[in-house]
Amino acid sequence: MINEALIKKLKTALEKEKKQIEKELKSIAMKDKRADANWIAKYPNFSRIGDGGRPDEEIDEAEEYDARVSITEAMETQLRRIDKALKRISEGSYGICEKCGKQISEQRLHAYPAAELCAECSKYKKL
Repeated sequence: MINEALIKKLKTALEKEKKQIEKELKSIAMKDKRADANWIAKYPNFSRIGDGGRPDEEIDEAEEYDARVSITEAMETQLRRIDKALKRISEGSYGICEKCGKQISEQRLHAYPAAELCAECSKYKKL
């Protein structure tokens, strides 16, 4: 069983990471008004107003947008994992592997506080 002091410390770390991710997301994406948890990547605008845009700027914008979409998706995934971990903390099931029901090691939780699986089950998830 994980002690309360460690859970409190990891909860603080999760909340801090969540705020940081949301801050970073706001710089490259906007919240989807239709779905509370979803973000939409902002399309960059490198050309000056009235410039009409040069072809190389349009290519750069498209490439930057593609990168923003990928980054946004990765950050959204991490936010969902953090929210899920915070929910498990509030429900009292934090630190229990969702697959096998065994305790997730403190070492693993220190390394990745949003862990849903123990190290053993995590190995098989990747296969």
